[in-house]
Amino acid sequence: MVRRSDTKLCVGICNMLTPNFKIDREFRGHVEDVRSIASQSGSSSYFATASRDKTIRIWNLDHDETSLLEQKVLSGHDSFVTCVHWVPEGFLDVKEEILLSGSRDWRVLVWSIPRGLVLKELNGHAMDITAVIVLKNGDIVTASQDSHICVWRKFKLLKVCGF
Repeated sequence: MVRRSDTKLCVGICNMLTPNFKIDREFRGHVEDVRSIASQSGSSSYFATASRDKTIRIWNLDHDETSLLEQKVLSGHDSFVTCVHWVPEGFLDVKEEILLSGSRDWRVLVWSIPRGLVLKELNGHAMDITAVIVLKNGDIVTASQDSHICVWRKFKLLKVCGF
């Protein structure tokens, strides 16, 4: 279970059989509230957070309590980062793990996690991006406050569905 408290990201352990909740550790780094969390698939302890401070931070749960600083800070959006999605290595024909991020700047950025660089920028919405996912077939789907859903294939706009 995760909760936001001021500018801390608190990770806790909750026993579903009893109503007890214990904060296990705090992750400090963002200076605004956290809007989205994405985890690395598999058994890894890495996860990413997106914030109104315009950054994405990569964290590692396996760090000891004396070194709970973020692993990496990704900066590149011009406004609040509203959503993130972690993509495994090789899944979108990219030979490294990537992160997709959406923002109020109307853009989806494709990040190299190991290098901390923007690989591609997806433009197709006319308002804030609210969600980004990757389907099993490799298509990227984005949603926006512009009432449209965009489908991307190989990082190119394939289809726009609107209301």
